[in-house]
Amino acid sequence: KYKGTGETIYPETTNAPINYGTYEVTASTEGNNNHNPASSTTSITIGKKVPQMNIIAENKSYDKLPLNATAYIEPQHLDIKYSYEGVLKDGSLYDTSEQAPTEAGNYTVTASTEGDQNYSPTSVSTNVEIMKTEVGIEMNNKSTPFNGAPVNIEPPVTEPTNLSLDITYIGIGETNYPESATAPTYGGTYLVKASFDGNNNYFQAQAIANLTITNAGMPTLALDNKIVSYNGKPQDIGDVRISPEYAEYLLVTYMYS
Repeated sequence: KYKGTGETIYPETTNAPINYGTYEVTASTEGNNNHNPASSTTSITIGKKVPQMNIIAENKSYDKLPLNATAYIEPQHLDIKYSYEGVLKDGSLYDTSEQAPTEAGNYTVTASTEGDQNYSPTSVSTNVEIMKTEVGIEMNNKSTPFNGAPVNIEPPVTEPTNLSLDITYIGIGETNYPESATAPTYGGTYLVKASFDGNNNYFQAQAIANLTITNAGMPTLALDNKIVSYNGKPQDIGDVRISPEYAEYLLVTYMYS
């Protein structure tokens, strides 16, 4: 007969136990005409079994989506929990969490089970990386006539969108214009750089384009006729009218004949 001992609840029965626990086993005989009754007692312990587990997690580039890991366990009825910890690309820590990370970094993924009545707790781990992603910057050349106002390059197109870019201008060829974030105003040829410094999730990137500010052509000068009486003093013609307005900065020389 079998019965549980200690913390094992198993009422006395002739059925051999299956589940984890410690049992007392008694073998007995009632004897017969030639033999007296006899019995012998021993114990049997059924230990918990370690479930079989493995885990799969693949490296990927940053895509804003949570890291994906899948664990397999035998027997399949046991529950699995996942935890993640690691270091982001900028060096900050990702503390142990059940929340799958989305940011670029290097992580350890652990799948664990608490087991049950017959299976012991166990866990498996693997290392996985979310890599930085390349950035796309597209910027087109631009040519425009001088109009007296600063000329900015057209906003670059980026992938992903809405990246913060540093845009600088520098004169090239015969154009003397030290590199500056201020867009140029005057005629010349300029090299434009659009730069992204990179961050935890994206690599550094840069695009270049040419900006040409061409000659605006000939301005129009207008003078009014003037009639005065002699008074022994020089007679100037008065102010000249220059159009377009952005050409009013030009120096005008008057010649009388």
